[in-house]
Amino acid sequence: MNPKTVVGALTIPRRSWMAGFALLMASLLASPVLSQPCGFVWSSANTLLDARLQAVATSGDVRVATTLDGALLSSTDRGPWIREDVAPGFRLVDVATDGQNFVVVAADQHELSGRILQGRPGSWTLALDTAQTVFQAVVRGDGLFLASGRGAFIDGVDPCLWSSTDGSTWSPVDLSAHNTVGGFPYLAYTQGSYMLFKVSSGVALQSEDGVSFRETILPFYGELVGAAALDGTWAICVHLPGASNVVWTSPDGVYWSPHALRSDEFFHRVRAVGGRFVVLGMNLATSYTEAVVYFSTAVGPWDRVVLCNCGWLRDVTWDSDGFTGVSDLAQVMVSLDGQSWTEEESCEVGTCLYALASDGHGRVLAGGASGVGHGELLLNESGSAWRAVADDLTCRFVVSGLAYGDGRFVALLNDRFYGIRTFALSEDAQTWTLSSFSLPPPDSLGGKMAWGGGVWVYVAYGGKIWISGDGLYWEPRDSGTTADLLDVAYGAGAFVVTASDGTILWSENGDQWTHVLVSSTSGMRQVVYGNGLFVASAPNGRLFTSATGLVWSSIMATPLRQIECLAAGHGQFLASMGTVTASSTDLQNWVLQGNPPGTNHIITIAVEPDGFVGAGANSGLFRTTCRPLQPYIAQITAVASPYRLMVEGYGFQPDARAWVNGWPVTSIKWKTDRIIFLKKGRALKDAVRSARPAIVRVENPDGRGHAFEWNW
Repeated sequence: MNPKTVVGALTIPRRSWMAGFALLMASLLASPVLSQPCGFVWSSANTLLDARLQAVATSGDVRVATTLDGALLSSTDRGPWIREDVAPGFRLVDVATDGQNFVVVAADQHELSGRILQGRPGSWTLALDTAQTVFQAVVRGDGLFLASGRGAFIDGVDPCLWSSTDGSTWSPVDLSAHNTVGGFPYLAYTQGSYMLFKVSSGVALQSEDGVSFRETILPFYGELVGAAALDGTWAICVHLPGASNVVWTSPDGVYWSPHALRSDEFFHRVRAVGGRFVVLGMNLATSYTEAVVYFSTAVGPWDRVVLCNCGWLRDVTWDSDGFTGVSDLAQVMVSLDGQSWTEEESCEVGTCLYALASDGHGRVLAGGASGVGHGELLLNESGSAWRAVADDLTCRFVVSGLAYGDGRFVALLNDRFYGIRTFALSEDAQTWTLSSFSLPPPDSLGGKMAWGGGVWVYVAYGGKIWISGDGLYWEPRDSGTTADLLDVAYGAGAFVVTASDGTILWSENGDQWTHVLVSSTSGMRQVVYGNGLFVASAPNGRLFTSATGLVWSSIMATPLRQIECLAAGHGQFLASMGTVTASSTDLQNWVLQGNPPGTNHIITIAVEPDGFVGAGANSGLFRTTCRPLQPYIAQITAVASPYRLMVEGYGFQPDARAWVNGWPVTSIKWKTDRIIFLKKGRALKDAVRSARPAIVRVENPDGRGHAFEWNW
């Protein structure tokens, strides 16, 4: 059984993309009726994308976080984080505030110069740009900002300390009487006294005015990794020879007392916030997937808190709503008491989201793996902010698949320690039951799931198929092939599975499987069911469609190339090709849409009640609302002006774009938000002189589209 029918194929020579696209548009222009997909535009659901957070400070209800890629992030009254790219090419390493303005110190990526920025969110100024100092820290105390680092050109000679009363005007502090080789990456202030610390030295500098410093001998040698001061007490964290960690405290900077911490943890910063010392570190025994925080008042004792599924917690601040911590994996962690922490917003660098599942009522799950190897499970309810759930599950497992059916979510999990694969079940997407069933390698390779007809079906490489009635206990079934099974979908009362050898497997119940030869020259990839059709993809942009899963037709969708995933719903078909997503209503005429900047790939798409949600590399989470194009009437202003067309409608927005018969209009003249003039476009002239009807499409920046059919 191998029926094939080529429908509406368009052939484009192997030329440049622009040439191919032009030919495609020309072929569409010749057709009197165009496919009109919904005006979809992906909008990013992430505000911290690719932000490697480094430091954070609070002034009133405003929080400012620095990054290592030249961006500042700010949040007001615990609201959304807003990104500002203020110093491209610089690492923003520390931030301090006087209660009004913030001061940010930076070093260029090659550590050859430094900068100081001053201001508030939305209004930043460059206060100092110097080739003499590579800045590493800043502190505010006693009406004075101090910014420290090391000499940029001649270490030990160039200034490594600067001072300012207002954060705008800076002067170097003379430390020529002291050994400044290596600089002073750590400084602190308390009760009228400043102290500067080196990384590895038994000497510190102390001052009451921030100008004249004296040397203080420290009673230990080792690698100093952080310093802070609180209520007249100094605290420094030192990594000593023999892999031991000690916090030393002192009431005067002269006499010090040790407090031993665990030796299997690495520490890198000490802060004094919320009336407590906070030591930030990482548990080395868990492959950097647990952040460790120690809390203590100025008089002790030390309490240890572990943050599972958190990257390297780089800094912490405090305000009336509690603690805020930031990690180098673009996580913002919040806590009321320092003991219980939750992710306020997350977008981990290097995170890849492999799977999406929607319950069809506004609840969406995204699953994958973080940049440090642990799992990621994010929940969104009715368009609210994404939040991490099931930390106890994702500490151990990477989420490689998700599906919804029979009122339950089922997650496909990879054990990152033992390599086995198992399943978990949840009715609310938050509380999960772990299956006792597991698949060892190589049976666990690949893997996709689907639910239908009261049964779950799981397919994997090597022709492996398992079925389950409850999503927890699974039984193997004979597929009749050893080819890799790559995807599965349910619709029209049957399961359809794609195989790498070009066949389709079909079953009504998951027990017995029928082979349908569809493509003898290329393997099948993705399959999806929606809008009354099965749609399967093959390499080079070829699509196969079937109403039942048994009889298939072939379509050469010319603008499509290597398809990463398919989705169908709301009368639309979506095909993701990495950084480009295409949509169509008939699988022949496609509208191409570039993904948001910074998006590597959209590799999975799920259907929501009012649109689609996509996910992929770099923790990309993107949404589009499917709004059908509304028909209105377009009128020509004058027959003698073939390049001018007046469009009447409503709700037009600035920066709207327009097309006539698929050709872009090069100029839009605004009259009101209800009337616009389209002019200077080749298609306008052609439409007036020949084409009937002319299809005019106007799309607002928010993705809302308006379609106008002009027929005279």
